[in-house]
Amino acid sequence: MKKIVVLLAAVTFMSIGLVNAQPNKPNRPIFQNNGGIYKMLNLTADQQKQFSDIMYNQRLKAVDIRADIEKNRIEIQKMIRDNNIDEGKILSLTDANSKLQAELKSERIKSWLAVYKILTPEQKELWSKNFGRMGNARGFMRERINRLKDNFGSRPMMRNRMMY
Repeated sequence: MKKIVVLLAAVTFMSIGLVNAQPNKPNRPIFQNNGGIYKMLNLTADQQKQFSDIMYNQRLKAVDIRADIEKNRIEIQKMIRDNNIDEGKILSLTDANSKLQAELKSERIKSWLAVYKILTPEQKELWSKNFGRMGNARGFMRERINRLKDNFGSRPMMRNRMMY
């Protein structure tokens, strides 16, 4: 029983650490900051509307998924705090969070692909070059900023956060 409590405490603290390790994000996505992505891709008015709708829908889904993840984390924390450990429930909530995180990533990829489909061949090339990684954004942030600097001068258009 002691090993289970230690394991659960470790899982909880790791999940809390992941939440706290994420940078503060502005309320507006990068795609709305001065229309930088619109200018970079030279989107038509119709493409801009489609792009905006895709990002809006993706953000709505992401909010719901993140809320469910956080509710599960809070439930786990409560069980540990109250010393009311239910091994099956904690494992179930942990598994649910893993599935929700996979769903969140899948939604990002679906949005990336939906944007890709509305672009011309020239725009697709720019989109793939600058936003080609559909998964974890943190690992290549510096590389992407440098690429934007090379393409658009010393001040990158997308400086706050990444969507993909």
